[in-house]
Amino acid sequence: MRTLAGLLMAVLVGPVLPGVVRAQVAAAQSSSAQWMSEDEGVLELKLAHEEKNRPDGGILRIDSRKRLVQWEGIPDEVGCKLKVEAPFDEVKNISVSDLAGFVLEFKKGKNKKLVLIPVPHAWWFVQQWTALGGSFSQNIPEGTLRDHDGGGLSLTGAEGGAGPKLKHRDLPTQVVKDTLKAANAVRAALGRELLR
Repeated sequence: MRTLAGLLMAVLVGPVLPGVVRAQVAAAQSSSAQWMSEDEGVLELKLAHEEKNRPDGGILRIDSRKRLVQWEGIPDEVGCKLKVEAPFDEVKNISVSDLAGFVLEFKKGKNKKLVLIPVPHAWWFVQQWTALGGSFSQNIPEGTLRDHDGGGLSLTGAEGGAGPKLKHRDLPTQVVKDTLKAANAVRAALGRELLR
């Protein structure tokens, strides 16, 4: 089995590979056995974390015996620099939306929110938006572009500019299914109701 760093690098480099190679890499990575496992009450997920410049990678561990949630980046240049550890009762919510990834929210701490996605789909943090050209503020109605907080992004003033408009791409069915599978695995390990 490939290392998480190798898998994440293959996904991040994947968009520049020829189509046939990309399809073979995607087919090999589609199995959740590559990114999710459970052993003796510990759920472990190999996930990508949404970062400003590019996705980075880490391991999310849910230990049912210790009732502990841990996120730690992998030790590599593609590894996440954040480290989070919280008891089950400090997990505020696990949710999904039409944006790439699922959100793991904590009640307190420096890193209160992590946006995560199964590592084979890491590139969708970058690919979910496409530029269409034209003016931002002229082409997208105020309040229609949202972030993972549900807050609107300003399209006027210095932030609106005359840059291209952005369109959210529909996520592929497998990305949506795997993201929901990951979020529900975390919810189940925490003893929470599953999402539909």
